[in-house]
Amino acid sequence: MIVLAVSVSHPALAAAQGKSFACMAGADRDDERAVVHQRFGGRSPDSTWQRWRSGSTGNNLIALHDSVVQYWSRLSPAVPLMQRGAVTARLDSLRTELSLANAPGGPRVRRFVVDEVPDGDASHFQLFEDPLDPRAVVRESDADEMRLAMCGTTHLAWLVANLAGNAQRLQDLEKLQARAARWDNFEEHGQSMTPLELTVNTWCTACRKRAQLEPPHVQLIVGHVSPAFEISEWRTRGARGREALMVEWLGVLRYTRDRRHHYGVSLLSSFPSGGPSGLGATVRWSRIGQIGVVWPRDNSTRTYATVLSVDLYRFIASGKLADKRELASLIAGCTTGTKSCALP
Repeated sequence: MIVLAVSVSHPALAAAQGKSFACMAGADRDDERAVVHQRFGGRSPDSTWQRWRSGSTGNNLIALHDSVVQYWSRLSPAVPLMQRGAVTARLDSLRTELSLANAPGGPRVRRFVVDEVPDGDASHFQLFEDPLDPRAVVRESDADEMRLAMCGTTHLAWLVANLAGNAQRLQDLEKLQARAARWDNFEEHGQSMTPLELTVNTWCTACRKRAQLEPPHVQLIVGHVSPAFEISEWRTRGARGREALMVEWLGVLRYTRDRRHHYGVSLLSSFPSGGPSGLGATVRWSRIGQIGVVWPRDNSTRTYATVLSVDLYRFIASGKLADKRELASLIAGCTTGTKSCALP
């Protein structure tokens, strides 16, 4: 899965951005950004990025990448050959990803993050995501021009990757929020589940797309107990109603795409007060309720009975599948930039 770049306004990414300026400032840590601007003037990444964005390159990702390569080419003579190759290779991989407009997730911003690593009394800076790559290490004692070349180029490439990832991130976030809305519809309009049904539907891989954190499009009914009202003796003595306990032994529901409506059938038993139990079937339609027909097991009664029921269990308990909790966590992480927004 590709990690998405996220908005530079987020504090966690602003901290990562600050490490780039600490890398360029070297041992002078009073105000790294001011030191960089004073020392390098118009060549500082901030000034350079503003010129590019306000100029002809604008939001053209390939043009911005080419500008980073030109920036690197002007500064790279100050960098030893081995370290020069490390930066060049990652810039090449960034351009490949930028050229794949439909690639999921966009460039991996992590590739261009600068990490500060304690090193005795001083510290050094590790570029990119490979802590074992000695070619991507910059030390406070390195020359100013080398630190600007290595850390400044990495910072600018980070900004390009971030800009590329933002558009894809917003698209993926919209998809996640649409799934969250389907979960809300499922909980508001769907059939409630007993603890047994919650367990069964959680393990039902055919009922939902687990990897995509979608709410169930098929729901199994297993041993669902609910209060009902049974109307019997339609033809012999006139309609007679009485309270009943209804048990749906096995059934299945199907949901519409937005999870606002569902329909299904189930096999049921009815246990009326003061009368024989019966076996039959019931039909459900969304939250309107359900109606079933049962035939008493007492052979002396040869007429059928109608069973009416509403979903009162939802007012007693409401179970949430773990998928919804995971989706909520994913949306929060995607919004703040701590998690990828991409799903299979």
